[in-house]
Amino acid sequence: MLAIYGYVAVLIDAYLLATVINALPLTIKPTKILILGAGLIKGGVGPVLRRRLLGGLALYQRFPKAELIMSGGQGDDEPEPEAVAMHRFVRQKAVPESAIRLETNSTNTATKRSSM
Repeated sequence: MLAIYGYVAVLIDAYLLATVINALPLTIKPTKILILGAGLIKGGVGPVLRRRLLGGLALYQRFPKAELIMSGGQGDDEPEPEAVAMHRFVRQKAVPESAIRLETNSTNTATKRSSM
């Protein structure tokens, strides 16, 4: 029973800490927002990639002077690079072309380094 109380106490502490951190004002403003690809499903944006794009768009709405970087190459089973599909998705959400940058060469987040 003591373990359960300890677990609940840790959860409450974590929630309170996250609430305080989120309430603090940001002192730095990002200039770039990187959105990593997540594979295309039937040539389109799947659920994982959609969540990443919506998260990036939420940040972009908060920091509209930041540049969105779409990062995603083309897998063997994909008709186009992920970054191109990501670009189309954010353009449909009224993000101006000038705010978007594409990186279409990456194949693996862990090992590929791209020069931009």
